[in-house]
Amino acid sequence: MNDPTHERHNELMEWAGLEPGERIDPTFFDAAAINRRLSQR
Repeated sequence: MNDPTHERHNELMEWAGLEPGERIDPTFFDAAAINRRLSQR
């Protein structure tokens, strides 16, 4: 997702709810934030 030249980059960025230019840090994990989002479903 951090490679803008990848053929599915735009599709995956939209799927993840990221804005153009935002990047993903694969080492970051916020369990509390994930649990909040899951509890809203």
